[in-house]
Amino acid sequence: RRSSDLMATAFEMAESEIADSMGKISNLYRIPITAINDLGDTINWLDNNTVSKSSQIIDFLLRAGGTASGAKITDKQMAALGSTMISLGTNTESAATSVRAMFTNLGAAAKMPKTFQNGLKALGLSARNVQTGMQTDAMGTIRQLFESIKKLPSVERKGVLYQLFGKEHIGNIEKLVNGTDQLDKQLALATGRERVGSMMAEYENRLSTTEAQLQLTKNRLMEVSVNIGSALLPALNGLLETINPVITGIAGFAQENPKLTKTIIGVVGAALALNVATKAAKWGFFGIVGTVLKYRDVLLKVPAALGHIGSALKMLRMIFMSNPLGLVIGGL
Repeated sequence: RRSSDLMATAFEMAESEIADSMGKISNLYRIPITAINDLGDTINWLDNNTVSKSSQIIDFLLRAGGTASGAKITDKQMAALGSTMISLGTNTESAATSVRAMFTNLGAAAKMPKTFQNGLKALGLSARNVQTGMQTDAMGTIRQLFESIKKLPSVERKGVLYQLFGKEHIGNIEKLVNGTDQLDKQLALATGRERVGSMMAEYENRLSTTEAQLQLTKNRLMEVSVNIGSALLPALNGLLETINPVITGIAGFAQENPKLTKTIIGVVGAALALNVATKAAKWGFFGIVGTVLKYRDVLLKVPAALGHIGSALKMLRMIFMSNPLGLVIGGL
């Protein structure tokens, strides 16, 4: 299957949207397009085992990718970081903004203002070591920073976070500091062997479920059709039993009175011809009178014949209207 097709099904997103998003992520994190399914497995596995959703993780990766590309961190670690922040109650936009600030400040630690340097000193960390660490092992450096902050008295933590990342990011990053156990759990999910093939498994599960539902629907429709047929067949048979004598009677009448039947048909034909002739103005008044006199004997018998046929038609109409299948049979 195509990667976009698998992801669209597993992540419940439009294929065009997922193709565009994953193409951008591939460029941001320098992932060969042939290896994009590996990240897809990670995103799907985090979706299955945390409260974050695939679409949220993808949105976070897109928003934070530009800054993260300047640090030594994998796409899977970034997915786990974003998923953790989302799981802790931070929306994707705010999470990405805070992560960008954190990566920017730590990645340029040695060049940051004095306030930032004082914050690192309060943690017993070297600005140069932090900056170098972001280029060699960004996630390890961040985890070390968080553990150092956790060692501080709670009343001092916000002050240090303010010095390092600014007022607007204190809340989001403090959630990460207090939720390092959640971060470690999601990092394990993002890099563990269990995630491999999870996207294909999700795809096949959804496909099998859909096929099962379609087959179940077909079976139910067949059962309904059989039940309807069984219920209506007696009524249809009764209807046909009622109609058959009428049809037989009409056929018998035509057989017993061939001349009259022929005459009726002739009169209809003559009437049509008379109508055409009249419209064409080929006949005058006396021609029409002559035609009527010529067929007077036949015309005298028409009312009686039409009476018989009218009665039969009226009976048929009553039968049709009294049965729900009348319209169907009429249509046929």
